[in-house]
Amino acid sequence: MKRLIAAAVVAGVLGPAASLAAANSGACASQAAAVKADRVQLRADEAKVDSDQKVIQSDREQLRRDRVEGNSAAIAADQSKLQADLAQLKTDEAKVDGDRKTVAADREQLQDDQQADNSAALAADKSKLQADVAQLKTDEAKVDSDRKTVAADREQLQDDREAGNPGAVAADKTKLQADEAQLDADRKQERADRDKYRMDRKALRACRRAHEPRQ
Repeated sequence: MKRLIAAAVVAGVLGPAASLAAANSGACASQAAAVKADRVQLRADEAKVDSDQKVIQSDREQLRRDRVEGNSAAIAADQSKLQADLAQLKTDEAKVDGDRKTVAADREQLQDDQQADNSAALAADKSKLQADVAQLKTDEAKVDSDRKTVAADREQLQDDREAGNPGAVAADKTKLQADEAQLDADRKQERADRDKYRMDRKALRACRRAHEPRQ
């Protein structure tokens, strides 16, 4: 009999607390589920923002490469032209050297014929000297022109290297802007989801406090 009374007393004491705990669990279940869903969404948002930042870093590296590497087709053409013009300059300089030696030899021959008083040879010597001097001046002008062309080639090559690849650079900038806009949008979404997560957690705590067993 005493055991039955004790069991009844214990049941009377624990019964309300157990009922309140069950009510607590049921009343706050939807709020707890919302917090759990918010947490999952927030982690997904954070992963998306992290991915966006990596994409933007990759975009900036590609833009930097395209600016540095330049327009490969134009640079290759510039280099080919420069090599050809340098070869032409070298050829023309060698010709000028030959012309100068010829003119020097002509003058020596003329001087020898003058000293020998060889009047028959003098006319031919003077004629040849004049022709060779004229050829020398022509070749020197050609060398001067070659040097200017080579200088222009080098400037053009430098310009093309510094200008980069305009088409690729423009595409890189467009992609970078789009990806930065996406990052901004994802950050805003992350902030909104974080605020919702905090509010739902606060509501869950309030719900649990409201359904705590009262002493």
